[in-house]
Amino acid sequence: MGLTLGDGEFEGMRMTWLRWCDREGNLLPTGAERAAQAETKAARLAARLQELGVDPEEVENGV
Repeated sequence: MGLTLGDGEFEGMRMTWLRWCDREGNLLPTGAERAAQAETKAARLAARLQELGVDPEEVENGV
């Protein structure tokens, strides 16, 4: 784990920031990036459930 420079936006400011990275220099996602990835995945899974005829709300509520 290390630090590197990465361009991005934080609290409305777009600039170069210090970012965490792995040993290969790949940026580790920020909390906001991880949340966005999780929302995208949840939407994709909900759409797949609907394609299969399952109501995602029923699955979420344990019905």
